[in-house]
Amino acid sequence: MRKWILVAGLGALIACSSADDSGENAGPAPVISRGEAIYNQNCKLCHGSRGNLGVSGAFNLRQSTLTVPEKIQVITNGRNGMAAYKGILSDEEILLVATYTESLHD
Repeated sequence: MRKWILVAGLGALIACSSADDSGENAGPAPVISRGEAIYNQNCKLCHGSRGNLGVSGAFNLRQSTLTVPEKIQVITNGRNGMAAYKGILSDEEILLVATYTESLHD
């Protein structure tokens, strides 16, 4: 149930980030930008800037077929050699990273 709350929260994040100072709709770009910043700080070392670096056996994110809820699960709890980010990143930050990785696909 928690993962569905996180996914539902994405809509709220986009809605909150969609209006610029003029009240115009700016779209999901701020959400992606925030996710990219968190990704660059925590994930880029192993996954690379485009998700395909593969250091220490890191999965090629460009080829991922995981859904956003599945990505949230992996980021939160880790998998294989990947560390868990529960307690390191907030639920919102994990959601932002999972959403950002969608933009890395080939």
